[in-house]
Amino acid sequence: MDFEVVSAFLLGRDIGALVNSEERAAVASFVAKVRDENDRHGTQARMTNVAPVLWRRDPEALLARLETFERGLGSPTSARAPR
Repeated sequence: MDFEVVSAFLLGRDIGALVNSEERAAVASFVAKVRDENDRHGTQARMTNVAPVLWRRDPEALLARLETFERGLGSPTSARAPR
């Protein structure tokens, strides 16, 4: 199993457990900007430029990790515990 894929999922899961609904919306907005190749800020291109070499060679790698991150973010174990 690819370490980067697993770590993207676990990062999403951990963040999902920490954020409230407003913060989750901000994360979702950022993810949408990264996905949007036509984002006026060039978020996807900027992330690719500072990404690991593998991602720069294969732009789809960034989107694959992002998708895995989203699955982790939405996983049942990331549901916020009541306070």
